[in-house]
Amino acid sequence: VTLQDLNAAIESDIEINNIEVDYAEAAVPENRFEESDSTDVSDQEIQLRSGRISSGKTTIRIINELPSELDVLMTFYNLQKDGLPLVKSINLPVTGPTPHEEIIDLSDTVILNYKNPGEIIQFLYYDVDAVFPASNGFVEISSTDSIRAEVVFDSLYFSEINGILEETDITIDPIETKDFVDYGDFDGTIRLEELKLFLNFENEIGLDVTTNLEIQGIKRDESSG
Repeated sequence: VTLQDLNAAIESDIEINNIEVDYAEAAVPENRFEESDSTDVSDQEIQLRSGRISSGKTTIRIINELPSELDVLMTFYNLQKDGLPLVKSINLPVTGPTPHEEIIDLSDTVILNYKNPGEIIQFLYYDVDAVFPASNGFVEISSTDSIRAEVVFDSLYFSEINGILEETDITIDPIETKDFVDYGDFDGTIRLEELKLFLNFENEIGLDVTTNLEIQGIKRDESSG
């Protein structure tokens, strides 16, 4: 063994790139998740180009399987208030398989086709922007952990619409009116040879309406009361 052999050293470099793991226990830095999604509304009875919602709501259901609370920002481009897309900020806890629900009041919200103005709305588009904060120490995380969002619209009432309305049946509750004329101040009896009943209808829908009207009357005399 020579002196040169004794002074010799072993050097090596190991590079690890693009590793994908199924499971890890690690300190995770801040991450941002962005996703675009939509809700199909093409099968609705009313095909809208635009409209104004007088009352109604949408329910957001989100599952968060990541090991931390998330700050979530959801932007709805088809729904606008004061000319700007509707935005909902959510502090999302860890949910596991059970969704976290948030309700948005849609009163006085404008709905429109923001991608193709003037055309029928087929989808309602929204973005989900979620921030995963840097972990405080080590956390357990797997490749199957995810966040998933679902948007459900419930009982929307419109003050105005622009679109195509399919044939719709509207049932009006019965109206009962008694004693058209008060004869309390008359002595004796009165017999009317002819009685005319006038019904006034007001249609503010802006569309022709076909009406089926059923009238039932009761004739009273001294024997029937």
